[in-house]
Amino acid sequence: MFLSANDCESLESVSCPFYTPNAQLNFTNCFKLGEQARRTIIQQSYLDGWALLPGREVPEEFDHHRARGSSLTLPYSASSKFKICLVVAPNHEIRDYRVSQLLCRRRIGKCELDLSSVKVYRIPRFGTEHLFVFHSGCIEEDKSSSEIVFEFSSKLHDFEIVECGVQILTDQIERSAMCLNPTKRLKTTLF
Repeated sequence: MFLSANDCESLESVSCPFYTPNAQLNFTNCFKLGEQARRTIIQQSYLDGWALLPGREVPEEFDHHRARGSSLTLPYSASSKFKICLVVAPNHEIRDYRVSQLLCRRRIGKCELDLSSVKVYRIPRFGTEHLFVFHSGCIEEDKSSSEIVFEFSSKLHDFEIVECGVQILTDQIERSAMCLNPTKRLKTTLF
């Protein structure tokens, strides 16, 4: 599912939660989004999807693992799934009009990166700082390492990563995200 409310500057609320794990939610330049709408969008479970919405700061649910800049190191856990939130800012000096691409590299300890650990997200253009929220799945077990490193960059250098935060997802967090409104979730998944 792709939902684009791009440049809808008067949008203040989202009438129903989205429970489609492949959703791509583009709220670029929707500066009047209310706090409840923003929380609903950020708390969505994105298995293969993402959300882009205005924001200058990583939300509080990412406080345990956050960093300024484009990389973050956290303790290794083979069973972990991760929700990632980035604050991205446009580089106005770049006038390339191709689709922006975010590279997400994930490595365990000091291991070299392989192609399977790099994911590319195509994201819409934006004019000011925005939040980009997405998931990263489980990592293969490696008993020799004690840390996971996430590195983020723009393939075309048309935006910068200002801040990043990672939320380690437990079964309880995932269930609470899916159960905010189970009747709407059921209706959404049937279509």
